[in-house]
Amino acid sequence: MVMEVRGRWSEITYGDIYNEPKTLGNNVITAEQAMKTNNSPEKRANLDKAKAKYVLNLMMIEEFGMSLT
Repeated sequence: MVMEVRGRWSEITYGDIYNEPKTLGNNVITAEQAMKTNNSPEKRANLDKAKAKYVLNLMMIEEFGMSLT
């Protein structure tokens, strides 16, 4: 019971942590492609933000001792 509640709380709070790395990885790829076509400061900033979110998500998963496989 406690684990069920904790699992639901975690999913509500943090989202689907197993799907999130895929989504964030795709965001990085999209930002890289956008920067290749227009190497503006805004596009570089968007790429940096996308990479930071991706790395932060992976660190959070690692911190909680979860595996993506």
